[in-house]
Parts: sequence; structure tokens; C-alpha cells
Amino acid sequence: MLTFVSLNLRAQSYYFKSYNVEDGLPFIKVNSIAQAPDGTLWLGGYAGIARYDGLSFKSPRLKNEIIHSNVSVLRSDGESIWVGTTKGVSRIINDTAINFDVSNGLSELQVRDIVVSIKGVHIIHPNSITVFRKGVPVDTIKAVKGEKFRVATWHRGTLWIGSDRGLLKMNDADSLAPVSFSSQFRARVHAFEVVGDKLYFGSDHGLHSTKNGDTFDTFGVKEGLLGSAVSEIIQKDSNALWVSTELGLNQIKNNEVSLLFVSDHPGSNQVKTFFSDYENNTWIGTDFGLYKSVGNAFEHFSYKDGLRSNFIYGIDSDLKGDIWLATESEGLYKYNGRNFTGYSVYHGLPNNKVRSVYSRGDSLLIGTMNGFVIRENGVFKQVKNGRIPAYSIRDIDGYGILIGSESGIARFENDSISWLYRDSANSYNVWDIVKTGDSTLWIGTYEGGLLQYKNGELIDGNAASGVPFSQHIAIAKDYKENLWISSFDGVYHYDIKNQKVRRFSTDHGLSSNLIYTLEIDETNNLWIGSNQGVNKIDLEDYYQFDRIHFAAYGINEGFVGVESNANGLFIDENQNVWLGTVNGLMRLDPSRLQQNQKEPRLHITAIELFYTDTNLLDGVHLPHDQNTISFQYNGISLTNPEKVRYRIKLEGYSEWSPVTDKREATYNNLPPGDYTFKVLSSNNAGVWNEEPETFSFTIEKPFWQTTWFRIAGVGFVLLLLFTFYQLRVNKIKRQSDLERKLDNLKLQALRSQMNPHFIFNSMNSIQHFINSNEKREANYYLTRFASLMRKTLENSRQTAISLESDLEALKLYIQLEQLRFPNKFDFELNIDKGVDSRQTLIPPILIQPFVENAVIHAFKDVEYKGVIKVSLKKDKGNLVCIIEDNGIGLSEASKKQVHSTHKSAAMDIMNERVDTLSVLYKTKLDIEVVDLKDQGSLGTRIILKIPVIDHENPNMHIS
Repeated sequence: MLTFVSLNLRAQSYYFKSYNVEDGLPFIKVNSIAQAPDGTLWLGGYAGIARYDGLSFKSPRLKNEIIHSNVSVLRSDGESIWVGTTKGVSRIINDTAINFDVSNGLSELQVRDIVVSIKGVHIIHPNSITVFRKGVPVDTIKAVKGEKFRVATWHRGTLWIGSDRGLLKMNDADSLAPVSFSSQFRARVHAFEVVGDKLYFGSDHGLHSTKNGDTFDTFGVKEGLLGSAVSEIIQKDSNALWVSTELGLNQIKNNEVSLLFVSDHPGSNQVKTFFSDYENNTWIGTDFGLYKSVGNAFEHFSYKDGLRSNFIYGIDSDLKGDIWLATESEGLYKYNGRNFTGYSVYHGLPNNKVRSVYSRGDSLLIGTMNGFVIRENGVFKQVKNGRIPAYSIRDIDGYGILIGSESGIARFENDSISWLYRDSANSYNVWDIVKTGDSTLWIGTYEGGLLQYKNGELIDGNAASGVPFSQHIAIAKDYKENLWISSFDGVYHYDIKNQKVRRFSTDHGLSSNLIYTLEIDETNNLWIGSNQGVNKIDLEDYYQFDRIHFAAYGINEGFVGVESNANGLFIDENQNVWLGTVNGLMRLDPSRLQQNQKEPRLHITAIELFYTDTNLLDGVHLPHDQNTISFQYNGISLTNPEKVRYRIKLEGYSEWSPVTDKREATYNNLPPGDYTFKVLSSNNAGVWNEEPETFSFTIEKPFWQTTWFRIAGVGFVLLLLFTFYQLRVNKIKRQSDLERKLDNLKLQALRSQMNPHFIFNSMNSIQHFINSNEKREANYYLTRFASLMRKTLENSRQTAISLESDLEALKLYIQLEQLRFPNKFDFELNIDKGVDSRQTLIPPILIQPFVENAVIHAFKDVEYKGVIKVSLKKDKGNLVCIIEDNGIGLSEASKKQVHSTHKSAAMDIMNERVDTLSVLYKTKLDIEVVDLKDQGSLGTRIILKIPVIDHENPNMHIS
């Protein structure tokens, strides 16, 4: 609890980070601030509202606009933002503004304050209060005549109202009544703040407090408050209040009043609103933009404090506790805790370009660019051989005072300078010297890399340690006797015993890879100064858990020095960290550093398909060709948005990524499957979300990869195979049937050729020749008969035979028949030149039956000698065989056959064979029978079109 006492005013050093129109703020005057559940900061001003997500200021994209642009107050109820304006109220929920004016429930248009409590939302107007419950106006409370409401708050289970005539509170009857001390207090009330069980309120007469409304305390100008009219109040921490008055910002803490300057611009010190976010950052809306207080751990000293140079190198403290500073071009400065005192060439310095300073007892050693001097009893004294550049001064056990110079290391003793070693051929600027346990000196230079001085010999330290060559201008030895070495590529840890090197860079959390200075404090923290602020490593944590965390302190934490300088890091006896920078002197009090333990408010902000914005629901199923998806996400941590880091994972596709600052991830050409995108974020202190933000989706398989399609496909293939099998079986069966039928027909043809009549007649003919003692004729006949039988049997066994072979059998048959029937008929065989009888294959026993038919039937009962002609020619891949006789003709033969007891089966067999062969060879065997009587002549003509068989495949017709 704060106690108000009369105090002397004292200035305090706070750093306030500014945000204005150059940063994207749409209005310069910020009237009110609120924070949405998603972590974004909402700002209200004369030009409407803006939203800040740690990255940028944007006007919210609402489905309909708020009721008016002149915003006076913003409040969050945990699910929506209430916007009070001069022309009504808007409630923003799910990016939709629901507007209220007097036509739909408001008692007045002008809104001065909004109070969110367990009993609803109270809209404070000048003359009334509109009560909302569940987003709907349900009641109105009127002010008494002549009374104007200004502000309100919720305290001790009731509503308190600040009016133009004092303080009011709600009673059990839901009506307003003055508080108990109202007769003693009649001022206008402008602000409230609740701290524990105490209510603070500001009026035109100062700051007041009460517990239950029975009594009150006042703290005003008489008590030390700068300014009488208190417009805003906020609890800064457990025992501090910030109070804004017409003259500026006051801090009351530990019984002291301090004046805080927000910035040099007058409007920035006119505070219109305070707000504390969920990370405990204090935001200040002013007449000149938005400001964020980042605490007072850092204190900045520059021209305004009497320091005539903003470029600070070496720092040390003397026995009195005064801080001595080496400046770039303004000599030496001393800071006694109150003011700065400068020393230059006019006081005895050889040069105003001072690079190093070292306190030794009552004396002070100073290194300049034009010589090394000592200050004793307030007097600067030259030393013998001291006209050398002195970049660093170190007191090394066993070596004494060593001076890092331009081309080597010198030793200071007995008020004289002597060289430990000197390399006059090189100029590499020695900035640091550290000794390890084996008396080896490790030397950090700007242009010569890392050097070693061991046993009187200079060695290449980069080669000896494995640390890559760089500008090594700072070296620190930790409590384990290991080295930390700066570079322009990060910081290196060299384990001397195990001779192992590890590099740490911005990838591991360093603010920058350009490292200028290193120092270790009493609690084994390594402090690292770079061109982007200062980092800290807990070395005990590093060694115990083999993990590294770089605490980072930059502009957002109040480090306004911009860039640290060489030798510019010193830790005093109170463990304050002093930093020499290019923008003045910085003092860091580590005890004031507040660790941000709040995890970021993490959100997936956008999802794109093929780089086009889309609105997808969690668990969506996407077609297989919608498989390039992008995610944008943001972990909102307003303490230091630039230090928010992320890890991402696409479950079902990839594992957790390394830590990154990227806020977008794209996955191209994802295969079908179930996926869950997960993202984690960490704040500036390395605090990670306990649970990731997720989005699940499924990329469907193309229909040809689905189970049903595969089952159907397999079934279809099986059906095809079965059908093919059945067709093949049926084909083979039909083929077999055809071949069997053909064999039967060939057998029948063979039988017709070798029928008993023919054999009997042939044997009779042979017997006749024998009985007639015609041995020659008998032998001739018998030879021809045997040859015919053999040829017929041979041909009948073949699928296809040469035309030559078939004609040989035919000739044998004709010769036998002519022997049986002398002078009965002549036979003519005409073969076209285009027919190669040896190469032409035809089905066997095909021509002879037709000739036989002519022999048997054509010349019955005729008085003349008959003629049978067989002509062969090629026609379009077919062999055309014309069998012509001059016998009685087809019609007469048919008449005689009807009354004949002999029945010739040759033609029937041949017709059936022709049909079977046509099916078998998949072609048409044409038989055309012409009765020449119809053409005015005698006889019959049979035209056969026989398919020529392929030599390679006798079962196939040649087309």
C-alpha cells in the first residue's frame, strides 16, 4: 500500500519506445487502449480505431463500420471489443460491428467511459448510464439534475462513478448515491485505478485514495505532486503508481516522487490514457502518439547529461567508485554518480583519442592513440618510451601490466614501457589479452586474427585452436578455464582441455554476429556486446544442461546505445553492467530486468491454396489437385515482437523444424493423406507455448487411387482375365472342334478317294491286266495305284500341302481313271506363270474331289470323248482353280443321280469342308458351280477360290 508523504522531486530514467504515424499509426492522438483476447492491441482516436499485432498497425477489416470515427473509449469483455464514440456505441465481435444509438437502446449518444463487470457492461454517458447484459441494452440509470458523469470503475462488488461534483457509487437498489465523504469532496473526478483493496481516483485537486468510501486521503501539490489536475492513473508495479497531470508524468514509488519524461516532444508528456497488457507492458496514449514503457533497467547518459562524446570505448572504476570513460575524440571522462567531468590534452593527455583506461590502486592508466600515460594524485604523467598507441591495458598474473599496441604487446613497469614482443612488419591492433593456466597468452587483434604467445614465441592461435580467422577483439576466460572468443561471425567457445570449438550465432539467438566486447560477472553470466545491443548467457546453465540461451536486450528493452564498442563493457562492484556505445554510455541494473513469462498469443492468421487466400475450416477435405498449401501465423508478444521465434511441423509429412523467425510456411505438391499443421512460438525470453496452434486437413486421393476404384479395377481385370480365359478356352475348343471336324472331313475325303468301289475297280483292272497277260500294263497300273494311295495318305496327314504335291496326287488319280476308262476323257492342266506350285500351300485333298466328281458323273452315257480341264492362277492372294468339263452338265447329272443307286458323297463332303476351312482360316473359300448349258454349251465349270497358306504359320491365311 502506498503512503502519501511530502517528498523532494527527483528525475528517474525510463525508456519509452515510441510509435507514431511514421510507424503506421493512423492518428497522432491516442484516446484509449484495449487488448483483444487474441493479444492484439486496439487503439482509439479521433480518426477511428487501429489494431496492432506487434508487426504493424492496421485498421480492422470489419463487415460494417463502427458507428462513428471519433472514438473516446475502448474496452474488452473477453470475447468482443466495445467502442465508445461521440455518436454511440459499437460492439465488435467476429469482425462485425454491432452499432447502438438512441434508436436501439442507448440512453444518450456521447460515451465517456465503459465499465465491464460481472453484472454486465455499463456505458457511461454525461447524464446517464446504459446497462448491457449479454450484448443487449436492458436498463438506464439517470443522473440527478445538474450532475455530469465522467468516468467509472468496478470496485468491491459495486460500480463507482466519478462526476463533476465528486464520487458516487451504486447501492443495492441499483441507484447512485454520493459516497460518505461527499460533503468534504466536491471536485471533478477524471480517473480511477484499483490497487488491491484500495481505490485511487484523480481529480482537479490531486490524487486521492479510499478503501470503503468512508474516508479518503489526498496527495497533491503540497505533498510534492507536479501538477494539480490528475487525468490518468495506473499501477506500475506492487508499490508504484504513475500519475499523469497537466504538467507531465509523475511516479510515486518507495515514498519518492519522480518526474518521468516520455520524450522531448511536449505532446508526448500530455497523457490521455494508460493501459497494462497481459505481459505487464505499460502503454501510454498521448497527444503525440503511442508509447510503451520498457522499464528502467537501462539508464542512458549522453550530451544532455554533460557527456561531451557519445562514442565510448574503455570503462573502469576507481577506488572511490567513480566511473572512468575512454572516449573516441573528447578525452577522458569521470562520472561520480551525479555529473560528468572531462579531461583532455589541456589537462596533460597526449591525445584526446582515448581507447583504454585501467584503475590500479590510487593511480589510473590511460591508453591513447598517441601514447600511454599515468594519472596520480590528479596529475597526468608521461612515462618513458610511452609514445605508442595503446588499445588495451590488462593486468596479467606473472606478466604484470601489459599494453596491447599497434604491432605487439608492451609491458609497463617502473614507470617505463618495454616490449614483450613486437612485430614491426605488421599492424594488427591488439585489443585484448587473456592468460590461461599454462602461462599462454591469448591475444585478440583486429586484423591479425587470434594469436598465442607461448614460451617467448608468437603462434597462430586460429590454427592452434581451430577457431576460424576473424576480427577477435574480445576474449573472456570463464570459471572452467575455457575461452569465449568474439568474432565478426558470432562468438566461439573453446574448450581448452578437450580442444573443441563451438560457434554460436544469430541462428542460436544472438542479437548480432558482430561481437565487440565480452565480460563475465560474479554469478557466471557472460555478457556480450554487439552492434545490436547486449546478450547474456548463464554459463552454469550452459555447462550443466549443455544448452544455450541468449537473453537479448536491445532497443525494445531500453538499450538505446545502438552499438557496443571494443573494451566497452565493465561490471562494477554492485554488478551493474556499464556499456560504452556509439550513442553514449549505458548502465544496466540487472535486478530491474523483468523476465517475460507470458507465452505469446499464437494464431494461424491465413491459409492459402496455390498462393491464393481462402477460408478453410479445420478438418477440411481437399481434392487431390489442391495440394499446395501455405500457412501464415503470428505469435503476438508485444514485449519484443522482433524476438518471437517459431517451430513448425506438418504431421504426416515432416518433423519439427529448427527455430526460425519466419511467419509463413508453404508445402508444395503434397501427396494424398491426412495432415495436421502445428506451430509453436516463443517470446523474447524463450518461453514457448505449452500447446501448439493446429490446423488439420485431408488431401483426398484421386479416384484412381481410392479403395473402391482399386477393388473395382481388380474386379474388372479379373473379369477381363476370366472373359479372356473363357474366350480363349472357347476359341481353343472351337478350333479343336473345327480341326477335329476337318480331320473327319479329310478322313471322309480320304475314304471317298479310297472308297471300296474305286479300290475294287482298280484291283479288277489290275487283275484284268494280269489275266490278259498284260504285265507291263498291270505293273504300270499297280505302280500308279500304290503311288496314289501313298500320296493320298501323306497329304491327308498335313494341314497344308504344296500345290505341286496336290497336283501330283491329282495326276496319279487321272492316270488310273484313264487306264480304267480308255479313250473316255482327256485331261488338261494349265498353270499360270504367276503360280509357283512348289511355294504355294493349300489345304490337302481339295481339288481332286471336284475332278473325281466330273469323272464319275460328267461322261455317263455320252457318245463322245470327254475333256476335263484344270486351270490355276493367282488373284489377290487367292489361288483360283477352274475345273471345267464338257460332260452332260449339272442339271442332267442331277436327274440321273436321282434314279441311280450310287450315291456320291464327294460334293457334300467338299461343301462341308469348304465351310469348315472358311471358319478355321478366317477367310472365305468360294465355290462357284456353273452349268455351261445355261451359256449354250456342254458341261460344268467349278470355280474354286482357295486361300494361300502362310509358310511361317500354316494355320493362317496369307492376305
